[in-house]
Amino acid sequence: ARDRLAAQRQALLNELEDAPHLRFCPPGGAFYLFMDIRQALGKSLRGQLIADDEAFCSVLLEAYGVALIPGSFFGAPGHARLSYSGDPEQVQAGAVRLKAFLGALE
Repeated sequence: ARDRLAAQRQALLNELEDAPHLRFCPPGGAFYLFMDIRQALGKSLRGQLIADDEAFCSVLLEAYGVALIPGSFFGAPGHARLSYSGDPEQVQAGAVRLKAFLGALE
């Protein structure tokens, strides 16, 4: 299981390393990626304003079908948490859709 998670983590990091409006430090051992999304705040998608991390997660889920947890739920507004412990194909597809979402922000 540890090798599978390590491979999923690396595939996720590779996919998101050049994603716009996103910063993160590679996780050390957990199966979550905690991302700084503050550069995306104030932007919009199809007229929907991304005012805060909760709006970011809500619009992402609605428009791209990717579920993240707002960082404000953990006392870290302007951040979001992504779990990569699920099915490897779904995790990879979610990373691709997250990157597309970030690229579509205006």
